[in-house]
Amino acid sequence: MVKEYTNLKKKLSLPVYLCDVDSWDELVNFSATTDDFVLLLLADFSRKTIAEIASVAKRLIDNGLKYICCWGPENTLGHMGFDLGNIAWEEENENILRVTSTCHDRPLAEAVWYCLYCANPDDEYWTSCSKAIISVNDRASASELDRLLSNIDYLNSESGAT
Repeated sequence: MVKEYTNLKKKLSLPVYLCDVDSWDELVNFSATTDDFVLLLLADFSRKTIAEIASVAKRLIDNGLKYICCWGPENTLGHMGFDLGNIAWEEENENILRVTSTCHDRPLAEAVWYCLYCANPDDEYWTSCSKAIISVNDRASASELDRLLSNIDYLNSESGAT
């Protein structure tokens, strides 16, 4: 399921999507409606090896990933895996593409706020970019994400931005 948040598109000047997937296999098939995208990925990274995460990273980079924020158990593995995937992608494609990666141990609302307001691609990608938040097999987080994204005042309050 993919849901667009038009209330945020007006505020951020780019589309924002929420997607809930059941597995990492579904995740690798994600493709934004824009050429490029910023991703907040909510997942249990401890269930994957760094090599598996790097493989997912390369596929998402092929689909337009420009910035990744990792949130969830062992998110530092996600951060490292996406960095290694970026390096492998650059070597295979003989192209330099710096995909920024971050990991977040703070509350979910703070990670969402960071993704929306701070995680921005290089200027050259801005006009063709969207932001996506994907939850892998976590219905509780997906429900809270919908609440955060649907009500910007609630997001700001929960993240401490107000």
